[in-house]
Amino acid sequence: MTDIFERSVRKRMPRHGQPMGVFLSGGLDSSLVAAVVSKLREDVTYFTLGNEKSSDLEAVRRVIQELGLNDVRVIPLPSYSQLPGLLKSVVYATESYNPSIVSNGLATFLLAQAAHKAGIKVVLTGEGADEFFGGYHYFDKDSPWKETREQLIDDMQFTELRRLDMSCMAHSVEPRCPFLDIELRSYSDQLDFDEMYSGNQNKVTLRRAFDGVLPEELLNRPKTSCDVGSGIRGQVVRYLRRNGLTERRELQTIWQHIFPHRVEAPFFHSYPVFDEAIERRGETHR
Repeated sequence: MTDIFERSVRKRMPRHGQPMGVFLSGGLDSSLVAAVVSKLREDVTYFTLGNEKSSDLEAVRRVIQELGLNDVRVIPLPSYSQLPGLLKSVVYATESYNPSIVSNGLATFLLAQAAHKAGIKVVLTGEGADEFFGGYHYFDKDSPWKETREQLIDDMQFTELRRLDMSCMAHSVEPRCPFLDIELRSYSDQLDFDEMYSGNQNKVTLRRAFDGVLPEELLNRPKTSCDVGSGIRGQVVRYLRRNGLTERRELQTIWQHIFPHRVEAPFFHSYPVFDEAIERRGETHR
């Protein structure tokens, strides 16, 4: 498993001498990418989003200490007055009015903007690990964990990968995802329930395979989406609900102003596995 992942990271790194970055949230997935990258190259810039209250920033500091990272740039959260323009930019870039795509897309948008300003065109990210290795849920054996996994993977083209690609390309930055390697897909397809879930822990295989690579508190950090861990979801939720309407309704209004076309395809607003939870979401994970 570790050898497969290292090959995947190597495959996606640009040539030596060409600048590269890593989007680092302090979560398991991006930290594992950083762990491998930092062994292979020193001239890498790591980007994280947050402020002093962000749980991601606290975790990133632990990653920096453990891996000895040098060039780590903290991108501050936007001010309230910046949100209207930024949300319009993200809705335009992603062509979506799904609240999760937009709030996580805003985080990606700001990270990519910083990478562009730093002259970096290629970044590595942790996307794909949650879909392949069961990182979103805590299932029991009788739950439809296989079906849910397959749907999440099938939907990535218009959910997480659409958000990642379009938010990055708005700044001419190319995101590359080591966890989406064909070898890792084949490996993860062969895992059974006990290799995905154990008690209240998910992504069991990943956590076990990289035991010792990261400190225990990072290796076992629960799934925290980038928008929550950085604190940007709270900003977005408060802003979009300021008029007493739902996030989706406010975003749809923005979307309709930008795209005055009569298109009602679910591609522009749907996230099938999580839509019900997204409608009920708050500023943090429940």
